[in-house]
Amino acid sequence: MQILWLIIGLIILGLLVFMITIRKKTKQEPDYRTFFIIGASWIPLGVATKNYVFSVMGIILLAVGLKNKDKWSNVKKWSELSLEVKRIKLAVVIFLSLVLVVGIVLYVLNRG
Repeated sequence: MQILWLIIGLIILGLLVFMITIRKKTKQEPDYRTFFIIGASWIPLGVATKNYVFSVMGIILLAVGLKNKDKWSNVKKWSELSLEVKRIKLAVVIFLSLVLVVGIVLYVLNRG
């Protein structure tokens, strides 16, 4: 039952981050290089933990990053970003980190 509440909480958090980013008037181009890096790190994580959802998501993110490799050069340095963009990127990183941690915790809980 606790796992269900944890999943519901993450879904609500994800929807909240999504709603906040949609309400912003400036459109932000996705950082495809980051998709590639996250995908490349999730593939071995999924294989090592035998949690193949991470591997599948990693393959998808890796493919999206590689498909849009021509847009990698448009990446600005952190110091060149506006405060609003920094906040959005930080929120996405925190959300993805939470998803990763919850995935590992759920794996450990279901394993034992």
